[in-house]
Amino acid sequence: MSSRISSTARGVAWLAIITGIIGGCFVGYHIWDPMAGHREAALQGQLRQAWKTRSAIRPVARTSECAIIAGTLRPSQPFAIMTIPRFSPAWRFAIVQGTTLAQLATGPGHITGTAMPGGRNFAVAAHDITAGNAFLHLGSLRQGDLIRVKTRDCLYTYQVNRPPFRVRYTDTAVLRGAPGQRRITLVTCWPVTLAFTPWRIIADGTLLSEQPR
Repeated sequence: MSSRISSTARGVAWLAIITGIIGGCFVGYHIWDPMAGHREAALQGQLRQAWKTRSAIRPVARTSECAIIAGTLRPSQPFAIMTIPRFSPAWRFAIVQGTTLAQLATGPGHITGTAMPGGRNFAVAAHDITAGNAFLHLGSLRQGDLIRVKTRDCLYTYQVNRPPFRVRYTDTAVLRGAPGQRRITLVTCWPVTLAFTPWRIIADGTLLSEQPR
């Protein structure tokens, strides 16, 4: 009898180990996301080609130097490239229009209803893990760090205002613009998890410069 119990216990233990390994591989695959680089390269290539043909996005207004992108982008349409030197010299992501699960699976997405680059408050959301782990280190940004957003017509450089902070996912006040300000707001989940979390990490910055391209 004891031998049978011991054999059963070993079987249960092995099953638990195998289940754990499979679960770990599943989570690891989603975090590593080996196809993320290919998807991102394809998006950036699509965007560069559109810019080359000058048919990407029609500007509808101008600031003192640069064209403001029209607010009628197609869902999932890439329209800008973001770089953040703090993360690494190679950190570069295309920004698409919209923040549905399918859109954020490609990388950072523009939060519909907020301003476009160069406007009052350009807000962008991205996953911390999966889809290239774009905003995994968002909380490590420091006051004074730079965020660059390149569109067909302009390079916008923003400077981080303050250390990143946390808000509830229902707090949309961080997305509002203020008269006389031209800002960027970056949003991701907190803590780092594959599951839903009611908290968000926010990093914001003020427009430092804009250079026509």
